[in-house]
Amino acid sequence: QPTLHFPYRIVTNGTLFHHRSGVLTRRSKGMSFVEAEPRLSVNANDAKKLEIEDNSIVRVVSKQGEVETKVFVTNKVMVGMLFLPLHANWNSSFNMLTKSKLDPSSKSPNMEGTFVDVIPVTRKKELMTLSINDKEITVERGTTILEAAKKLDIYIPTLCYHSGMSPFGACRLCLVEIEGTNKLLASCITPVLNNMKVSTETDAVRKLRKMILELLLAKHPVDCLVCDKGGECDLQKLTFLYGPERNRFGAQTLESVTDDSRALVDRDMSKCILCKKCVRACSEMQGVNAISFSRRGFKTEMGTFYGKDLDCEFCGRCVSVCPTGALTNKLSKHAARPWEMKETSTICPYCGCGCSMVLNIKDNKIVRVIAKEGSGINNGNLCVKGRYGYTFVNDQERLTTPLIKRSGKFIRVSWEEAFKFIASKLKTIKEQAGPDSIMGLGSAYCTNEDNYVFQKFMRTAIGTNNVDTACFHYEHAASLKVLTQVFGSGSMTNSFNEIADAKSILVIGTDITETHPTFALEIKRAVRENNANLIV
Repeated sequence: QPTLHFPYRIVTNGTLFHHRSGVLTRRSKGMSFVEAEPRLSVNANDAKKLEIEDNSIVRVVSKQGEVETKVFVTNKVMVGMLFLPLHANWNSSFNMLTKSKLDPSSKSPNMEGTFVDVIPVTRKKELMTLSINDKEITVERGTTILEAAKKLDIYIPTLCYHSGMSPFGACRLCLVEIEGTNKLLASCITPVLNNMKVSTETDAVRKLRKMILELLLAKHPVDCLVCDKGGECDLQKLTFLYGPERNRFGAQTLESVTDDSRALVDRDMSKCILCKKCVRACSEMQGVNAISFSRRGFKTEMGTFYGKDLDCEFCGRCVSVCPTGALTNKLSKHAARPWEMKETSTICPYCGCGCSMVLNIKDNKIVRVIAKEGSGINNGNLCVKGRYGYTFVNDQERLTTPLIKRSGKFIRVSWEEAFKFIASKLKTIKEQAGPDSIMGLGSAYCTNEDNYVFQKFMRTAIGTNNVDTACFHYEHAASLKVLTQVFGSGSMTNSFNEIADAKSILVIGTDITETHPTFALEIKRAVRENNANLIV
């Protein structure tokens, strides 16, 4: 079985045999071809995890020994598997990876397998120098034109691009002109080349962007005055920037169908531009695959499989990446325009992840909650509680003033009167029974600063060390004890980002998707994309 130190299974085998003979064929010149140099076949997902590509140099280590070789990235081998073909001119050092049994013809390991680790050998990264709008920049090989332009602060419009998802190239608004080519290329999927000269705002580029917008608007309802996305719609912004002033293709608008069956999301497919950002966010960011495209041609739309009700946790990620009004937040529908709301950055109070979020406030009331891309440890992600669980703040039943029970009834009092009442009661108990008769119970929902002040108050003002929190005894007392004994700390010491590179992940005594949803996303991504071992 694979281990932490040897996570990959390597197989050395012949691929060309006489039928039932067990030896390599020699009857065909083509089939007897011997590779000039051996390459290690690696699955594309494993290559991404290891940050290697075709012809990268890696060191393959097994219990028997280690060798260096080049890499061949392919999807013909499974994730977690490596392959070395026999029909190659092997250096005898490759025999060190497996047992000493050799094929009599090729003198290489005969259909052997073992477990190894693959370590990229540090090599100087290949750099490419290009110019964009006469501004020169040097970037690493594999960088796209769009990414290079962002580093130069050169704006290229997009509707389907998102830095956290794989390039899709659907909207074609990021087309640029490259010297020496006879067509415009999508900058989001075109890698840079050495000495490339790119122009992003030529007449031909602007003319084509204008026509693409015209085609998008041919089936898009122009109801910006009442659309809930007004002022934040990317399509609206680009139309203002590039035109068109009129539509030559006539009105072919789809019927506006608003789906009210989903409790938190409004879905209006007449405004969908088929950028697939919502589908890719659900798949690549959340790993849920709750939505996809259905139907064909002009009637293509985003929806659930077989038109069933949305079966997910309502994280709202699809809503946050939608560039138009096709997907909107039902709780904040028609509540305010963007310029009417004040932004207040804060931390989500629901769990210990500490997700950054922004409160949009109007008239001293929370209208909606958003998370900004690239901000905080959650990088734009929020769970259903963080994104939609804010209505209690302005709820009419929420207590806004202290209550003191007198004659069997709760009476509203001022904060000053409440503090005096608490102080007098604590003083009386302390004088009659001593300070150790008083206990302070903190809460995991409070901030670190609040809990610090609370324990300081108990130790100095009251004079007792009877301070505790409910979670230690009722939620994870056993795991806390084990972690403290083994690691010296009851809490984790690694960061969110380190989870993506972990080879093995141990989860003890928790439904982490329920208790720490955004942290669970990183674990799922590590398993899904990097083949990490998950032990529950």
